[in-house]
Amino acid sequence: MDSAFERHCSELVARERSGHTAVVEDSLLYVWGGYMSVADDEVFLPNDEIWAYDLEQGSWKVFHMPGEVPPSMSGTCSCSLDGHMYIFGGCDDFGQTNQTANTHGGRSRTRLARLPHLETNCPPGFTKEETG
Repeated sequence: MDSAFERHCSELVARERSGHTAVVEDSLLYVWGGYMSVADDEVFLPNDEIWAYDLEQGSWKVFHMPGEVPPSMSGTCSCSLDGHMYIFGGCDDFGQTNQTANTHGGRSRTRLARLPHLETNCPPGFTKEETG
């Protein structure tokens, strides 16, 4: 491997962020979404990236997601199950959402895809108990 490329890879670090979601699978911490402050503005971070931090090596790697991805969001929640990262809800430029997405590709996290919309009787952000 090219030594200049190796140096570039070793210097990759995920941007500081708030409102993101993260899961741990094996020895990797996966981070998606969120926002950062730039000149007194809150700016969403790219929605087509998932960052992975290797807890054993102490290094970051970024995966760029092809295809249709969820909008940039903050305040999402996620979990890891059977090699997939499931992302639910959050806030985008249009307010709260109940969209779901799923990563495919195991450790490489090569694709992020929306899951079919789940029909509910509740407006986004509310539970049946809150709406009666």
